[in-house]
Amino acid sequence: MALGAAILAVLFVGVSVALLWFVGVPHLRPPLQDGEVYAIDVASFQGEIDWDAVRDDEVGHAWIQEAAEQPAAAPCGATTPLPALSNL
Repeated sequence: MALGAAILAVLFVGVSVALLWFVGVPHLRPPLQDGEVYAIDVASFQGEIDWDAVRDDEVGHAWIQEAAEQPAAAPCGATTPLPALSNL
């Protein structure tokens, strides 16, 4: 009986930690200081970027790199339109 309760307790803790990790952690951000903005790093081989979602996520700057050579795993011809940074 005690073994069953221990197993249930371990499962409960494991599920709770997994839920916190996969649901809560991706949305945590450090607080910004005055003059700081959130930024992202994107490259052309990542495919199409949803710039509306980037803007809605309060990202204020994008470091955009045009890859000299696409990795083998990238789809052929993958490109990212480069909007004006003021549109972010």
